[in-house]
Amino acid sequence: MNLPTVFNRIIARTITYFGRGLLAVTPVGLTIYVIYSIFVWVDGLVPIMIPGLGVLIMLGIILGVGLLVSTVVPQSFVNLLEGSIKHLPLVSLIYFALKDLLSAFVGDKKKFNQPVLVTVNRQS
Repeated sequence: MNLPTVFNRIIARTITYFGRGLLAVTPVGLTIYVIYSIFVWVDGLVPIMIPGLGVLIMLGIILGVGLLVSTVVPQSFVNLLEGSIKHLPLVSLIYFALKDLLSAFVGDKKKFNQPVLVTVNRQS
């Protein structure tokens, strides 16, 4: 093999690994950033400095939104909102990846509700 071919393969693999790493890290990092931003914003709304109050308020807001989406907000509105998100390239990727991940553990159709035992045979 000549040197330019090896170099091109190394560059191509590096770009591929970087892209995969970016796809793996972005949803987690973005989620942490959004939660942190909401926490700082909610904590700034309260004039009294009480440790943990921002977390309690944020949990209450999330609980309230969950209650509204489950009872008051019609499913057609949620579907319309998701349809709009579907047309935004990077946002839709992050949104639906997180939605699928969360629905696997918390949603109505839990996919991980039964433990399994996997035997791995190691051959020396």
